Amino acid sequence: MKLKLSYLLGAFIGLLLVCTFYYLAWIIFKRISPEQAFIAKTLLNENYFVIAFLMLLAFPIEKILKSHKDRHQSYLNKLAEIEWIEQYGTDGKS
Repeated sequence: MKLKLSYLLGAFIGLLLVCTFYYLAWIIFKRISPEQAFIAKTLLNENYFVIAFLMLLAFPIEKILKSHKDRHQSYLNKLAEIEWIEQYGTDGKS
């Protein structure tokens, strides 16, 4: 439980820092180029649902990639075991 709370607190602090960084970057960007900042803000406002959908897809895609990596690793382990048996025999002595 303590580990989960510290993880959530760390995630919250990290998210807060990232948001602060992007806010400061946005302020600087607005001062340097107000016309492009207006265009960027318009594009962001028009595409909230697309951005939210893509962010929601990140979790299932991560699970699929992890599953594929685990399956690939199990195949590699089986291949290594077969090669070990072919090279050293079942008792492991040469």
